[in-house]
Amino acid sequence: MALTEVLIVDEQDRELPRGAVGEIVVRDDDALFGRWLHTGDGGYLDDEGRVHVVDRIKDMIVCGGENVYSAEVENALGRHPAVASCVVVGVPDEQWGERVHAVVVLAQGEAATGEELREHVAQHLAGYKAPRSVEFVEELPGTGGS
Repeated sequence: MALTEVLIVDEQDRELPRGAVGEIVVRDDDALFGRWLHTGDGGYLDDEGRVHVVDRIKDMIVCGGENVYSAEVENALGRHPAVASCVVVGVPDEQWGERVHAVVVLAQGEAATGEELREHVAQHLAGYKAPRSVEFVEELPGTGGS
């Protein structure tokens, strides 16, 4: 938007370099009186200054000090032919703080194991982002919308 500034910042509101993922903040001198608005979205700026949104900050899982974005793990899981839909969340872990947990609906007539899906994700993302646990369900709760 014209006359709007965008920055990517860390948890202490320090500007991050291009390509680093942090929270997207925006400022428009007229509407916010020069103050930064925290969007709650995680993203990064590319070399051309374009914003790329990766996930909601609240959906970020912190596993052993590493940031894992639920959306990227869900996208990797969704590439497996046996997966019809999935949700990835962080669950408490005594050793790592949080661990990646996947809830998966298998496609009709398909089969997969948790270990198979974990290995699949690890082929596409860093190993620490692969789900440590997988729960299979018949369906995921919906929002009621179409």
